[in-house]
Amino acid sequence: MKKVVAIALALAALVASYAVADDDAVYSVNTIGVIKYTVPPEGKLTCISMPLDPPPDATSNVWSNCTLSEQLPKGSAVYFWDSENQQWLTCAKSGLGWTPALRNRELHPGEAIFVRQAATATDDLVVSMVGELNPDDTTTIYLSGSGNLDVKGLSAYPISTTFTNTVFADALSKNSAVYFWDVDNQQWLTCAKSGLGWTPALRNRVVGVGEGVMVKEAGSVTEVTDRSPLAPEE
Repeated sequence: MKKVVAIALALAALVASYAVADDDAVYSVNTIGVIKYTVPPEGKLTCISMPLDPPPDATSNVWSNCTLSEQLPKGSAVYFWDSENQQWLTCAKSGLGWTPALRNRELHPGEAIFVRQAATATDDLVVSMVGELNPDDTTTIYLSGSGNLDVKGLSAYPISTTFTNTVFADALSKNSAVYFWDVDNQQWLTCAKSGLGWTPALRNRVVGVGEGVMVKEAGSVTEVTDRSPLAPEE
């Protein structure tokens, strides 16, 4: 039953592709998907992940070439997490485009970013990411480990699930933590792993399609293997 539900959720994330497809678009043998995100007004932040491969006409998810970056208006900003230096990098959009030093930054499978509109924005903004559904049965998501922070999606595939059903819940070491972003209150919610398991109030939190989180692996785990819900049963 869990397998069937996961497949249904994965496919549901792709329904919107026909609504935004261009008549002259180039299609591949793989499935084209669209992930929709809602960016709140007044400069509030939302944390999103990129669970799609590049579209057929691209070889990588370079930020300035993503459909998502094109739809964000002037005054918007994205924040990339620099795992090596443990800091945020700000890429802002002006009348001249995105910050030159970061506009060609590549987004990797499982990576997440923060996005915001201008502080003067008064309404929610719905934007979308177009790409191909990851065709691989498994995908490796890399972590820094040793108590360092990473900003990730909890799946490299466009699915929605409860946190305890993710590979991260099992793979992360004791004393690790996952931080969920509370958009309404603009703050992190801490879900920590003890000898008794994950924080009860958050362990069954539903992680939406394309939702990003912050991960702190306390031990030596540096690779997490995510399995596609569409992969054949082992």
